Amino acid sequence: MNTGASPPASDALVNRLSEIADVVLMRYRLEPRPGIEFVSPSSLPILGYRPDEFYASPTLGVEIVHPEDRERLAHECARDPEATFVGRAIRKDGRIRWIERRQKRVADRHGRRSYLEATLRDVTVQQEAAEALRESELRFCTAFERAPIGMALVAIDGRWLKANESLCAFLGYSEDELRRTTWQALTHPDDLHPDLASVKATLAGRIDGYTIEKRYLRKDGQTVVGRLNVALVRSPKGEPRYFISQLEDLTSLRAATPAARPEQYGLTQRQLEILQLLADGKSTSEIAEALHISKTTVRNHIAHLLTVLGVHTRIQAIMTGNRLGLIRIPDVEPPAET
Repeated sequence: MNTGASPPASDALVNRLSEIADVVLMRYRLEPRPGIEFVSPSSLPILGYRPDEFYASPTLGVEIVHPEDRERLAHECARDPEATFVGRAIRKDGRIRWIERRQKRVADRHGRRSYLEATLRDVTVQQEAAEALRESELRFCTAFERAPIGMALVAIDGRWLKANESLCAFLGYSEDELRRTTWQALTHPDDLHPDLASVKATLAGRIDGYTIEKRYLRKDGQTVVGRLNVALVRSPKGEPRYFISQLEDLTSLRAATPAARPEQYGLTQRQLEILQLLADGKSTSEIAEALHISKTTVRNHIAHLLTVLGVHTRIQAIMTGNRLGLIRIPDVEPPAET
């Protein structure tokens, strides 16, 4: 200020100051004689400068703007003086803070003077969080695109949203072609129902995700085998948004693996019977009744099946048993995870 003390602010400005303590309030006189008329005391904790330092040096408001942002600020002011601007400010102690500036052109009660009233808010935390998010997304995109195994983002209804080069090569489709179809359409018919049941259990919250081996139908008609790992991404409110899928090509490995025999896995004939009944859609109670054993015994056999097959759910056991040729999956809806 040119008179040595800050002039009284308008009642409206004082009210704003009392209500908004986390911003710097400034009033800059444009005419008849340019100069800073008011700076709120919050300039000290936010910018490191006292109000009287701004009054003593009318250009301080520009000088604290980071040199790399001054040209952009000047351009924005020339284009629209009331446009919101976010840039870096250099505090008196040398620290750099991100500041959001909002300003409006006003006139006094007589309409004789024109002012700019501005609010300066420290948005460093928000900017750093946004930058961290951008870096995280960049790392994910880089890992996604360069992964040696297939990776995809899949909609809840099965549509391919995004697929990397490895997955496209595995299935023989371009990414654009995949976006016009679904994973259900490319899954071998004999492996579809167990996968759908796993998706249903995941969406219902009974499991967080799942891993299965399944067959796919390539664009050229060949059948390939992959180990699929699926995780569900939910919104902050817990609503399902999309799946992240990872797919490892096991085609060559499975082609070189001899047919499995039950004794290789330490499975008894009774356990194979139970696994087949599970594939037939039978519940624990129905299996106990059919085999004339207790439900506890059925559950114990199923627990052993999960362990020796290296899976976590009944659906995964059915699918693994089918892939290994230990059982046959009929064309019916698989059982629920009960």
